[in-house]
Amino acid sequence: MMLCTSVPHSTSSQVQYTSLSSAMPYSSADKWRVFLAYRTVFTGPYAQIRKSKKVREVIEQHKASFKPLIKDFEFNKVVNIVKTLLDQRVFESKLKAKIVFPSSSKPHQPAMSNRTSRKMMLLGPQQKL
Repeated sequence: MMLCTSVPHSTSSQVQYTSLSSAMPYSSADKWRVFLAYRTVFTGPYAQIRKSKKVREVIEQHKASFKPLIKDFEFNKVVNIVKTLLDQRVFESKLKAKIVFPSSSKPHQPAMSNRTSRKMMLLGPQQKL
């Protein structure tokens, strides 16, 4: 998907524009982290936003709540990732999110040894091991 925003690149005497989505690919892990952070913000009518300026405004309004993420990724990167996810309609439904993030949507459960899992089955969830 192409973003409307572009970045100028100068070559000799000409200036070429490259879309941000092709100039800056983001890892699935980065997109997953941003999705988890902003999935409560971009719901309902906010999930329908597609314009970069409006995405930037909404993220700016909630900036205080997401300081660690914005510090790690920088504001513009967060805006670009959210815009990409909105364009892919990931915030609109859980099904779409599961399609885009198939392995990330499963809750992580620590592995148990066979002995521990057998004890839990025998004792039940209320009993201590």
